[in-house]
Amino acid sequence: MMLLRKEILINILVILFVASVGNCSKIDNIRINIDLTEDNLAIFNVTINYLEDVEMSDFYTLAKIENIHVFKGNEEINCSLEELPLGTSIVCKNIFAKNITYTFSATNLIESGKRLHIFSYQFPITTLMNRLEILIKIPLGAVIADEASLEYTGLKPFYPENGVKGSDGRRIFVEWNFENPRLGEAIRVSAIYEKILKEEDNISLIYLTTIIIVVFSFAIIFLIISRKRKDISKVLPILNDAERVIMEVILESPEVLDQRKIVRATGFSKAKVSRVLKDLEERGLIKREKVGRATKVKLTFGKEEKDEEKVI
Repeated sequence: MMLLRKEILINILVILFVASVGNCSKIDNIRINIDLTEDNLAIFNVTINYLEDVEMSDFYTLAKIENIHVFKGNEEINCSLEELPLGTSIVCKNIFAKNITYTFSATNLIESGKRLHIFSYQFPITTLMNRLEILIKIPLGAVIADEASLEYTGLKPFYPENGVKGSDGRRIFVEWNFENPRLGEAIRVSAIYEKILKEEDNISLIYLTTIIIVVFSFAIIFLIISRKRKDISKVLPILNDAERVIMEVILESPEVLDQRKIVRATGFSKAKVSRVLKDLEERGLIKREKVGRATKVKLTFGKEEKDEEKVI
């Protein structure tokens, strides 16, 4: 009964407000995106697209609002606030523009229980428009409540029920499209959601994922090096000391190695390293390739052996 009285009062105030405003410019569409945050804040982004350039634009909201900014394209403009018996009107004059965007944050629009959170809001239609689009995006780590959890409450996961539920890959949203809404009516939308992951759980999950990726990467590198060692172990005994030292350096690198790094790692002279690498290349153990002014060295013994096995 209290809710019904409140809706009747809102409708009366909307009608009075419509009768009092002077801006009757026809609107093509209004797009309202509402971003619900972890700390129960609702951040509004309202874009109004008029059919032609207008001198004045206004947006009426029933909520208590703060952090108000209005943009004409990319340019922020100064507007005034008009406090009304129920709600606030943002009025922008001398704008001469076709597209206006209002952004603001609102509190006290989300009712939070032990498990469920309910966002509900009424959008008063104060001017003629072709289409009204509303999108509510719930917090990260939250899901829309299922009907089973709302049994016996008389509530629905979202209202109106013709809303479309979707996801941007990270967060869930519900979207509605209203064609030619009636002047003077108040369109009510609501969404009920529950948090399945807390913010600290999200951070822990990120850390865990990072650790798994690092461990997996090290495991891959270890397998590559181990396989190289297994393949080359057949020829290591027949190599001389200098060849064995250089081969050990090559084995430690999972990627193609710069010849200058071999010089630094072994302490051998450039000439000695070059001579040993030439001998190893002639025996089919490694391959050298000129890349600009550098010489790249890669192991070929294991790969060539496997290729021969495939051919057989």
